[in-house]
Amino acid sequence: MAPKLDAPTERELAWIADNLTRATAMAKKYGGDAKELAALDALWATWSAALRKSGGDPNPLINMVGVAFGQHLVDTAGLAWVLASDEHGTDLAVHGEPGSVLVYPCNFVAKRWQSGETEFFARTGAQLVADIKRIRGR
Repeated sequence: MAPKLDAPTERELAWIADNLTRATAMAKKYGGDAKELAALDALWATWSAALRKSGGDPNPLINMVGVAFGQHLVDTAGLAWVLASDEHGTDLAVHGEPGSVLVYPCNFVAKRWQSGETEFFARTGAQLVADIKRIRGR
């Protein structure tokens, strides 16, 4: 069954904006721009290693970097933020037509946390944008 898609509420849009602001500040701190996937790789590698060492909660990092990645898809592939609901729950995603493209950027990042993967944004992000543009005929 296809997920039900709804526009984010003002509260959810504020949460997205807050995470983008934090990602931008953190990327600048490390000499990068959160709009560049290589900067997200550097930020992710540094902070995920520190969190693993300290045993800290990875969710704030996952959300911050996941939202920055999602915004990259919005900006470069013409997708839009949505709330996608199905039998498993509701999650923030980016979506576009034609092609019914649906990506869950925070979930994408969370899976990389679980696997311990680093330096994946530039590689997979570029391929994902190319695939989305191909699917959507752009």
